[in-house]
Amino acid sequence: RIKILASSVLQLISGKDHRIYPLLVQEEKYKIQVILRAKSEDSLFSFSNGNYSIDLSVPALRNIALRLQNLKNSMAREEGELVESYRKKGMTSAHLEVIEIVWRHLKLDEQQIKYSELWLIPHNGVLQFDFVDIRKPAADQKKMSDSEFKTLILDKWQLTSKLLKLSLMQPKGKLALLQEIAVSKYFSCAQVAEMLNHFSPLDHSDIRTEIYILCWSRTVDWHGLRNVLGILTPFERKVVQHRLGALTQHDEMMAVGYYELDLGLIDEWFLFREIFKLTQVEPGSCILHPTLDGNYWDLPSVWRDNEIPTSGSITFTFSRTSEVLDVVFQQGAYSHSRHRPCPASLSTFCEQWMKQFCRNNVSSPSGSEWIKECTLRNIALKLTQRFESADQVLSMIDVDDDHRNFSLNDFNYILGTSGIWLYPFELQLLDKVLNPENTGNVEINAFTSLWKKYALNKFVDLPVFENTE
Repeated sequence: RIKILASSVLQLISGKDHRIYPLLVQEEKYKIQVILRAKSEDSLFSFSNGNYSIDLSVPALRNIALRLQNLKNSMAREEGELVESYRKKGMTSAHLEVIEIVWRHLKLDEQQIKYSELWLIPHNGVLQFDFVDIRKPAADQKKMSDSEFKTLILDKWQLTSKLLKLSLMQPKGKLALLQEIAVSKYFSCAQVAEMLNHFSPLDHSDIRTEIYILCWSRTVDWHGLRNVLGILTPFERKVVQHRLGALTQHDEMMAVGYYELDLGLIDEWFLFREIFKLTQVEPGSCILHPTLDGNYWDLPSVWRDNEIPTSGSITFTFSRTSEVLDVVFQQGAYSHSRHRPCPASLSTFCEQWMKQFCRNNVSSPSGSEWIKECTLRNIALKLTQRFESADQVLSMIDVDDDHRNFSLNDFNYILGTSGIWLYPFELQLLDKVLNPENTGNVEINAFTSLWKKYALNKFVDLPVFENTE
């Protein structure tokens, strides 16, 4: 009975059938979980997003690879729909051949390989890939209640020893607990943000990125994930973009924001192309402050595909008017209503600095005034990648105690030696904020105020957007 289930669970037509599990006695349930490396009934049929490294010479581990392959095949319809949407938008057949969606960065013994439906998983070697579940929660799916979230996750994460007040659970143990719970539970954007805020980007950047990637396909109000992404540091966002895929995680409805893309990568080149096309069809939408390889870049008003550069690192900010945002939030896109958003997928979550720029209860900033705040926020997040507090930064600078200030040149030098790269538009804005009178000195209070306002994560809920569908 055990062998039958272990071999047939991969071939279930439904992909997940709870009618089978109750037929087993308790000892059989335990044995099948050991064989399949599963922790519960749900995890017999489910896996979380993440990076996998599997030794195929171990039968039980190879079985995990087979189950992940089966799960990928079960998403063939969703993956096919994405590919077809890219084709309709103009992606060439040659580019479609190399786009990776569910299994990304596939390697066998460190050699890059291309996945195909006819590929048979070998019995030897180490298989490595990023697994991305591209299915969205059902319209009637409910998030964990706040009390359940607190009991099952936060309270356990915060347990400390009575004597030394040390955490009883290591960061990787906290992540393992979340992985187990995420198999059967769903989250809200606010809950994901709270979990990210539990870990410092200075010490646990890897844990933060894993939490976001894990929760990406388990978040009910998933249209708000673009705002959750803003909590991550610029480096962490690049990791997420690499692991999930720039196109896979892109949400046209929430396209407003700051971007850093590599035009040498097909999916990132195509994403830039799509955002540029939005400026052609949406009145008032525009790309602001573009740079190419760190230098200011003048974009033409009209661009053919063969004129877009195919190499170089670009940064830019995409903005929309409030009128365009109202239409987009009603029907999913400005030019059509084929992807009208499900009410449950809309989110009220946003960062505190953003609230004043969100009109008509839409959780995406309108106009261009928000860009200054966003840029200062990005600068502060870059600082948190290397420093724990404003005082730690100041301890590395020669401060004039009498005048309570320090040299702007010294500050820029500290940033450079700490590995913090600021783009020209970031340096100019930082100079204006910290050195408004152009004296060459920065007041300590001005710097600490910037840290308190932008380096600390603060969140709010907007009123619910009324979708008049």
